Amino acid sequence: MGSARAPGGGRKPLPSIVKRVRGTERPGRRNPHEPRPRAVLPRPPKFLSDEAKREWKRTAPKLFRARLLTELDVPAFTLYCVAWGGFVEAQEKLQFHGKVVIGPGGFPDFSPFVALANKAIEQSLRLMVEFGMTPSSRGRVSSVGTVLVDPNNRFARFFEDRSESNPHNPASKWFNR
Repeated sequence: MGSARAPGGGRKPLPSIVKRVRGTERPGRRNPHEPRPRAVLPRPPKFLSDEAKREWKRTAPKLFRARLLTELDVPAFTLYCVAWGGFVEAQEKLQFHGKVVIGPGGFPDFSPFVALANKAIEQSLRLMVEFGMTPSSRGRVSSVGTVLVDPNNRFARFFEDRSESNPHNPASKWFNR
């Protein structure tokens, strides 16, 4: 992944939603022209492996509810799911074949699945941090309320908070029909 830097170097700039969720947003430093993509809960792409699809279905609703999965984040989230699926598949191969194999010269060597698993771990962790899915990145995050859902998107509405007692849930009228 490339690393977009702030003008003059330094840390990558954080999106306003991340600052708002962390409670560190300052009105004077807000970018008034920052894109505000809408939160979406898309279906997993057909090309994903079975394990990557399972990770998509397990994690996407949680990120959607936290407003961390938007229409612009779908490609990055897809890459995360691909990396996670690759990690699980490499681990399964390692469990079956072992970490050490006999190389062409007859000497013991590391299984190629060790390198594949390690690379998938690296890729997964990088993307998990982007979505606040690790303890250190999540430790700075607090809730900002419920997600407003599109009343025409039945799939997204399925995962919305259906509680009538939630005064912050303007979408509750769509579920009480």
